[in-house]
Amino acid sequence: MVLVLGHVAARAALGRTEPLGRLRADLHQMAGCPAIVTYDPAFLLRSQDTKPSAWADLCRALALVAANAGT
Repeated sequence: MVLVLGHVAARAALGRTEPLGRLRADLHQMAGCPAIVTYDPAFLLRSQDTKPSAWADLCRALALVAANAGT
């Protein structure tokens, strides 16, 4: 599992230019590994109202890891 933190990192790692909201909605692949995009930590410190969305992204990533742990 790759966790991509922030729009700048998503652009660099995924080579995609869509808005962060659209990137967060999709499951991506990086070198054969699933990748989830979420907010960068500095943004979360400034924008308290986005923390629930970031937590949902982390829970989604953990669920994917747990689902693939048995294979």
